[in-house]
Amino acid sequence: MKAQKPFQILALLFFVCIAQNGITQPLPFTPLMTEPLPPTLAGRIYIFTMDDANIFYQYQQKLPSVVNYFTDHSEQEIVDFYIEKYGELKNKAIKRGRLVLYFSAEDNQVRVIISTQNKKRQVDVLMK
Repeated sequence: MKAQKPFQILALLFFVCIAQNGITQPLPFTPLMTEPLPPTLAGRIYIFTMDDANIFYQYQQKLPSVVNYFTDHSEQEIVDFYIEKYGELKNKAIKRGRLVLYFSAEDNQVRVIISTQNKKRQVDVLMK
């Protein structure tokens, strides 16, 4: 019962203020933003990860950004995932036994490095 009293008092004050100020029509709603959020989520960089990603490090506040994670997906599934997310593969190379994929996402360069670690794949995604 006590929890309802403050609410009842606030509701009563609200209606008294409306009656005193002569407000009979609702005030027009003005949205704070009229444009959709940009792809970087309003200044925060977004790097895609696999659905089962076990992320052990990420920095996505500004560029250059990075996400490091482990996944159970195969190397080919990871390659297909990033082609789906970032589009055309610009280049592909093997460096120090790791598969390196290069993409362009909007004005950013994305590098995906895939290596095998104890029956899992380690994926390092760098965006600059």
